Amino acid sequence: MTFDGARRVLAWLPLAVAVLVLDVGCSTDSSKSKGADASTSPGPGCGNESGATGTSTISVSEPGAPDGGLRTALVHVPASYDASKATMLVLNFHGLLEPNTLQEQVSHMSAAADQRGFIVVYPEGLAGVAGLSWDAGSCCGNTADDMGFIRDLVTRLESEYCIDPKRVFATGLSNGAMMSYRLACEASDVFAAVAPVAGAVVTKTCTPQRPVPILAFHGTGDTIVPFNGGTDGIYHILTFPPVSYSIDLWRSLDGCPGATAPGSSSMAQMPGESTPDGGPNPSLFDGSTLVFHKGDATCHTWASCNEGSEVELCTIVDGGHAWPGGQPLIGKTSTDIDATTTILDFFDRHPMP
Repeated sequence: MTFDGARRVLAWLPLAVAVLVLDVGCSTDSSKSKGADASTSPGPGCGNESGATGTSTISVSEPGAPDGGLRTALVHVPASYDASKATMLVLNFHGLLEPNTLQEQVSHMSAAADQRGFIVVYPEGLAGVAGLSWDAGSCCGNTADDMGFIRDLVTRLESEYCIDPKRVFATGLSNGAMMSYRLACEASDVFAAVAPVAGAVVTKTCTPQRPVPILAFHGTGDTIVPFNGGTDGIYHILTFPPVSYSIDLWRSLDGCPGATAPGSSSMAQMPGESTPDGGPNPSLFDGSTLVFHKGDATCHTWASCNEGSEVELCTIVDGGHAWPGGQPLIGKTSTDIDATTTILDFFDRHPMP
């Protein structure tokens, strides 16, 4: 990425955050997802032929929101959509100061939706103290009722499209990744699994109703949400826990073998989490299984967790604040792994139990 290109991104994408992916269905079509459940009951939108295909913007009424109480989301429905068959729904959340249209470009997820036959939705955050953002906890200066909006958005989509309630998922980048973590903590009744990219758990508490499968991506050279934890690289006022804190927390919550709850000290900066050559410290993966390695990208999983859940971490050596395999943002973007494909494969394996 050129300096001018990076400057344009930094001008309105200080804390890029990502995507939430919603995946749902009615009369399940197992050819579109390995995780489809043939016993799924038809939802309210099944058989409704009025749901438009292609890309469109929908509005959801939310008390207290600006613009007449309306909040919006960009919806992409593949041409292959069949109103009689259960369809996966993925919510993909943008980052701080990043419009939902950029998140669509960064993640290339609409193209993937066309290929794999699912619906992807890019919700739009509201302007808070720090700018367009999500209330993910301590980040990022927004007190909007985002949880209410997201639940209402899913309900709206389920009424218009044939959504499989066992295959609704969330993903996002940066502040959007943090929002997907919050959804796993507080909306595990809706979202089957989440996949945060370049984010962290920043909620004060996390009490999911059930084990939630987690797939996280993070670059060791991320200067915005540092891999080792600490102060953000733009405002220098936001503090994030290290990657190990979020992973250890979810290993504990999901009851993965050998997991222990992270202590309060784990929230502090931990310089030893990455090695001098820019790679992750091998001790971070104790008890895990290597499931992917190519070039700068490595994925480890902690499987055999409660109710079939697992926690997987993909790291990018010297990777920046970016979506691997997607449009470059800040720092190095890996081309050795495609986050969108990896996320969708993970979602396929983890429908709601």
